[in-house]
Amino acid sequence: MNVSLFSTSPKKLPKSRLEEIVLRGFGGGWNVVDEDTNMEAKFQPDLLNFRRTPSGAQKLRWGTKRFSDVAPVVAGTILDMEYFNNRLIVVMTSGEIASVDGFGVPAVIWNAAIAAALLPPAGPWNPVTQVDFVPWKSNLIIHSGNNKPIIINSAYAVKYLADDATGSNVNVPIGKYGCIAANYHCVAGIMTPTLEPTTVYISSKGTSGTFPSDPLPNDAISIDVGAFAPTGAPEILGIAGYRHFLIVFFRSQSLIIQLGNYDQAEPPRHTPDFVDEMPQFGLINHRCIATIENDLRFASYDGMSSAKRNLFSGNIDSKFLSSLIEPIWRAGLPTVQPIQPFMVQNPIDHSTYQFTGDPQGTVYVYQANEQLRFESWTRYEGTGLNVVCGCRSFLGRVFLGGHVSARTTIYRMGNDVFPNEEYHSDMQVASDGDGQPITFRMELPWIDGRTPMRTKQLRFVSIDSRGIEEFHLAAKVDFQAPDALTARFMGNDAVLSIDPTISKSNDPRLYGFPLKFKTIKAIISGIAKNTLTIASIRFLFSKGRFRR
Repeated sequence: MNVSLFSTSPKKLPKSRLEEIVLRGFGGGWNVVDEDTNMEAKFQPDLLNFRRTPSGAQKLRWGTKRFSDVAPVVAGTILDMEYFNNRLIVVMTSGEIASVDGFGVPAVIWNAAIAAALLPPAGPWNPVTQVDFVPWKSNLIIHSGNNKPIIINSAYAVKYLADDATGSNVNVPIGKYGCIAANYHCVAGIMTPTLEPTTVYISSKGTSGTFPSDPLPNDAISIDVGAFAPTGAPEILGIAGYRHFLIVFFRSQSLIIQLGNYDQAEPPRHTPDFVDEMPQFGLINHRCIATIENDLRFASYDGMSSAKRNLFSGNIDSKFLSSLIEPIWRAGLPTVQPIQPFMVQNPIDHSTYQFTGDPQGTVYVYQANEQLRFESWTRYEGTGLNVVCGCRSFLGRVFLGGHVSARTTIYRMGNDVFPNEEYHSDMQVASDGDGQPITFRMELPWIDGRTPMRTKQLRFVSIDSRGIEEFHLAAKVDFQAPDALTARFMGNDAVLSIDPTISKSNDPRLYGFPLKFKTIKAIISGIAKNTLTIASIRFLFSKGRFRR
């Protein structure tokens, strides 16, 4: 008989008394409408320089790299630019125009010498304060508002837009805005020789330079649309073609005009039909319009809007997309000059950038993908985004021009599609990452673990991250303003730091993060020159009593 002082029966391991809060799926994005005390965990009351990934994580935005400088070939500073036939067409304040090829090499295509060499010789453009670009078949038409429009062909040869039959441009209107709608070239914003702020000139069908008073055959017309605006409209601020409609924008409303209707006269006269109007859906300026797949997006002081054709009625339905950031939008955009904001679509990131033109380089970013069924907002800021214009290429690259400290310089935004274009800092000169760092911040709403009245003792924290950038995690407790505790981490792809105060954010050993709280808020922030993605945050805590 063996006698043992120790029990041979196995004992069950004690069950952990720690509970877990897991925050993931941050894809709701920036939300300033809801109170952060009742906000869903997928939203962020403050989100700076992060972009949503398809999985709902938040990743640092792309930086910018210097692409070209047009100062050697043209005078003045960059006013606006457009992508056309594999090149950037860059218009300067002097009225001169440059083209920039895919290697960043600039060449002058319009100045006084080129105009004088035309047959017959012509004068150059006067200095300009705004331009509007109109793609027409294999050509690009540019309107300035104070010069006769010019047309650029696929070989980048430039001449004045004229009637094809006569070669004369005497009847071509001088307007600030242009567009193509239903195979008509439409021009508005007529300032000279007579002031016609609410008149639209519509070319003869299928032509770009044939307008009223040119020889027959000619069905061109001009119409004053001001009387059709229900609340009155002092001037047109932009026009856009959408399917077979012409949309005329005013400050706080828009008109929808159907083109292509003719009466029974001989010859038939073009009689556009005013089919509808969009009250409260106005426009800041003509640069705040972008066509995205089947939508027309545009920005007013009330928010970013979308116009889409109704499949059943054939009419155009409009709605606001910026409801979650409406207070910030309304407060920020009226503080800048009306001509400064502009919109650029980034198809690679499924993002629409609304540049505000303020000194901070603020950009309101709408991310949406109908196939993946997500939409969210974020905010970009930084020295690399303080520019006067931007455009996208056929393949989706985004170019920015006229930086506040380098008015003749063009930068290219980073992306993860094309090799060697993953820029993570602003205004890079070389591909080694040397550039201005990007400040980032992600603030989460208050979290109570579904027991808001019970005291909880936080023990450990773990963050699922990607990349190599360092960041700070700060925690606030119980609606108090000061940070209760902070810690320094780095992305999980980084090599271990020799600094003992910086740790990889996700480690099986867990990191102590002792805090007593009833409600907690997490804030991630830092300054980056490298990549970082935040996928989830986990808190391990034990529950206590109701009294603090």
